[in-house]
Amino acid sequence: MVPVYYGTYIAACIAYGWCLDKRVNIAAPLVFQILIGFNIVIVFNAIQTLLVDLLPSQSSSVAACNNIVRCSFGAACVSVVDLIFQAIGVGWTYVLLSGLCVLAGPIILIVIRMGPKWRAKRRAKQVVAN
Repeated sequence: MVPVYYGTYIAACIAYGWCLDKRVNIAAPLVFQILIGFNIVIVFNAIQTLLVDLLPSQSSSVAACNNIVRCSFGAACVSVVDLIFQAIGVGWTYVLLSGLCVLAGPIILIVIRMGPKWRAKRRAKQVVAN
């Protein structure tokens, strides 16, 4: 289900950007903000749960690493978003940022597909070591 919510998130981000660019009624961007918030929370929680499940003995390290990468990317985007707005416009900025999300999407699919195999391999190594 994560790919569905992730796709909805990306589509809502693009729609939100173009609503801001075209200066439509405030109701439209608010609806898209709700969709963005709802979908990204689902995606973040699902990814966090999967990562903790894959490395249960290092759950706090996984959570910290996930948060630092996510927050660092957010800080980087905040620092340059105004420059991008001025260079290409609001609508295209949200298309660009959504494109970055599309490029990162396969990582989620790889972890979903390969994660259980990695976990089984890690557990097998632990059994042999003990």
